Amino acid sequence: MADAISDIGEMHARVLPYVAAAALTKSVKRAQSAVIEEMRRDFTNPVAYTLNATH
Repeated sequence: MADAISDIGEMHARVLPYVAAAALTKSVKRAQSAVIEEMRRDFTNPVAYTLNATH
């Protein structure tokens, strides 16, 4: 039983960095999309260079 509990702890330790990275990436991509939409509303005829400046 102790081995099973230890294995679960090790699994969490291996998975946690991936989960954190995926969550941060998803959050940043959503924020980036929101910034681009705001730029489209605020700027008059924004060019692709301007809109892609957030990348």
